[in-house]
Amino acid sequence: MNDSGLLDIIQFMIANSDYTRYCFHLLEILYLIYREQNAEFLAKSVVEELRNGFDSRQNSPSTFARNQYEREIDRKEFEDARHRDQQDQLRLMAKMKQDDFTRFKETAFVIKNIQGVSDRDMICYRAYSNPEKALDFNRTKTRQRRPKNRRPMNESVGNSDWCGQQLIHRSNRKLRVLLHEFCAKFLTESYNQFMSEIRTNLVRGIAQEHDEIFFLWACQFFMEFNRYQSNIPNEQKYQQIYETLCTGLFHYIQTTIDNYLDHLQQKKEFKQEIGDWSKRLHQALRAYKELLFSLSYIESLNLPWATKMCFNIKSDIFVEPEYRELLLRLMHNFNEEKMSKPFLRDLIETNHLFLKMLEYHAKISLDFKIKVKKKKRKTRSSNKVVKEKQNSVDDNSGEKNDQSPDLTDEAVVLYREARNVMLGIDDENVFGETDIEIDEELMSLSTILMAKFPEQKSSDELQDENDEVSENETEEIAQIQERSFSIDETLMRYAHPN
Repeated sequence: MNDSGLLDIIQFMIANSDYTRYCFHLLEILYLIYREQNAEFLAKSVVEELRNGFDSRQNSPSTFARNQYEREIDRKEFEDARHRDQQDQLRLMAKMKQDDFTRFKETAFVIKNIQGVSDRDMICYRAYSNPEKALDFNRTKTRQRRPKNRRPMNESVGNSDWCGQQLIHRSNRKLRVLLHEFCAKFLTESYNQFMSEIRTNLVRGIAQEHDEIFFLWACQFFMEFNRYQSNIPNEQKYQQIYETLCTGLFHYIQTTIDNYLDHLQQKKEFKQEIGDWSKRLHQALRAYKELLFSLSYIESLNLPWATKMCFNIKSDIFVEPEYRELLLRLMHNFNEEKMSKPFLRDLIETNHLFLKMLEYHAKISLDFKIKVKKKKRKTRSSNKVVKEKQNSVDDNSGEKNDQSPDLTDEAVVLYREARNVMLGIDDENVFGETDIEIDEELMSLSTILMAKFPEQKSSDELQDENDEVSENETEEIAQIQERSFSIDETLMRYAHPN
């Protein structure tokens, strides 16, 4: 690609605004070029070659020896391999010692605190180093098979490449120098403009489905590469990535993670589809992690304008509850059936860094306050009001009957006068006929007196009900209040979700 000039063409199309319609195609090409590379290793492994004037256009292989960074990596890998070999040898020796037993027939051992068939201690003919595990009778039993859709997420099948444990891919030195030069040139000339255009298209929806994955990968890779560069001044490190180091990107990643988490919780049938959403969520978390690392690193450069910008960003993400509780929500929703172990490892590291930054920001700020969502109060139901009215009626019904005035004569007179007035008008004879008997007259009067008539509510009662409805509506709205920050209270929420 370098000999044919393809890298120069890609760089020209990225920097030229006339080819913005191909920005996602160019971003995918960058992903295919750098997906097997480790940003830290690529930034640190060719520093000495660049200082000594290594010419990447020469076809002859480099004669430089390995630098100190590569030697440290080799030494660490050698120590890890030797430690694993020692642990395997110790396990093998322990197993051989456990299987060794005496050949003498008369020799026997007694295991304390383990009862045999009788009331005495168990007798065995071997010297077990750990009797509780050696005499476990569940070892020979057939274990219950776990369904495939309930097994933990596999790191290699559903989470390969950039979402599994990222191993260091060691390309030859000449190729690493080429990739380093291209990456450094891309950061210096066109990173901010290119990423701004891509982010604008993503927000407007001018992209294909899941194209945001390449954008998140680019933020994570190039910001990490910029952080580990050592051959450029500090001012340039901030100027190269200021476009992706802002509160807007935190908001975009936060909404993306929420979207991925909702889709992941809804998928219940297909393991492959769950693995795809798990990879997307893992990449979004890696971008968020690198964003926090870069924010902390830029603040440590002691640049006045950069320090002020970082302080404003941290004030936004630490005060608002949606940003502050993002990692806590991921912790509570972790599921080994849908999320891999590398995801959990990155989540713990990101959460540790976030809490350290939050604690330090609260320490250097004067009277640091955070916004907290007030718990919703339960609305007063109408059943409670009806119950109170019924109780008041029941209490009044217990009074004596003789306390009410006796108006029987007046009722009979009014009933007869109404019958005379309605004579010839009332076809249904509600008040009875003219020649009605006394018993029928009393029954008709009793029916009229016991009839239920609709009550008309007064204006005061209607106003009270309207006030009650409006009061219930205000109670249902989640209120946000400010209070002083406490790191102990924040840490307790990890142990007690509620």
